[in-house]
Amino acid sequence: MSEILDNELKIIKGTTFAFDIELTDENNLPVDLTGATIYFTAKENISDDDDDAVIKKDITDITNPTTGKATITLTAADTNITVGQYVYDIVIKNSVNEIYVVTPEGCLLTIVSKVTQRVSE
Repeated sequence: MSEILDNELKIIKGTTFAFDIELTDENNLPVDLTGATIYFTAKENISDDDDDAVIKKDITDITNPTTGKATITLTAADTNITVGQYVYDIVIKNSVNEIYVVTPEGCLLTIVSKVTQRVSE
């Protein structure tokens, strides 16, 4: 099973994985995500160019943006990458072009092998 442990994502290769994020301000109030774009980027090395990222997701469809909650879904095609460890982050650009990194530095994405290979992807 895929899981999140202390900002480490562990995902089985070629499977769909969805997880929720919730953003609050310094007063613990929801951050309005109306008009925001959420960027999920995973790379082999932190210094790699974004064009060379192994996973790039731009999420603009946020179901209830005023609650500060959003879902990031990585599809089976997204996670069908070489088994190993990658670095990732989640960045938000709001409607007035302010940019916020919402994950701590050094977050790891681990892609692990699945036993069953005969399932179509």
